[in-house]
Amino acid sequence: MLKPDVLVDCFFGDLSMPERVAKIAEAGFRNIETWKNKAEDLQPLSKACTENGVSLVSVVLSFPSAKETALTTPSTHGAFLEAFDRNSDAALAAGCSSGIVCTGNTDLTVNIATQKQYVIDALQKAAPIAEKKGFSIHVEALNTKVNHAGYFLDDPNTGYEIIKAVGSSRVKLLFDIYHMQIMHGFLTNSILDNLDLISHFHAAGVPGRHELINNEINYRFLAEKIALSSYSGYFGLEYFPELPSADSLAGSAKLFNGLL
Repeated sequence: MLKPDVLVDCFFGDLSMPERVAKIAEAGFRNIETWKNKAEDLQPLSKACTENGVSLVSVVLSFPSAKETALTTPSTHGAFLEAFDRNSDAALAAGCSSGIVCTGNTDLTVNIATQKQYVIDALQKAAPIAEKKGFSIHVEALNTKVNHAGYFLDDPNTGYEIIKAVGSSRVKLLFDIYHMQIMHGFLTNSILDNLDLISHFHAAGVPGRHELINNEINYRFLAEKIALSSYSGYFGLEYFPELPSADSLAGSAKLFNGLL
């Protein structure tokens, strides 16, 4: 069965974050994630989740273009590990045991193979911390054609290689279907052949990053394949609705009908 979650930052933008949680619960969803990572932001979310029977399942631990925590440069590995330790503690205190790590941008002065090893090195340093805490890291690949020019990890195959090299059950790939459709395509085989390396999904329509209906990706087909597989993680709705948020989520729920 699928376990959809809703990126709370993207929906009901005229409401406070706790109020958004209540609206998402009203729409029938029982899991959320957020781009937030600070304790002062996560605690009100956690309280709202408890009040509405919702679980907080993922936060963002480091952001795509943040130079100070880039994994592609050894000089920033210390800052990355400090941020990971701090932000994962905040997440755990809010009842959330997983979060997203981004690699940072490509260093144009260093060859790609060397940077790939730097990313592996950083994640291998983070892995024992994650294992000790019981915390899972989702390493995210993003597109560089539309949204994240210069980002290092823009190919799922490189992501799979990095995850294999790190060698920890607590460090796996976040497969963002929107981003990987733009960069790579061949979604079904890429996903199903590498499910043991994937710990989280994100989904949005292509083009535009809007609803999962009426776009070039057959999300019902993919959802059925994933639901029938061994995958046991979450399927995050990380899109910017063109419809009113309640109507948009109702459409997504209809798309997943019978798979939840």
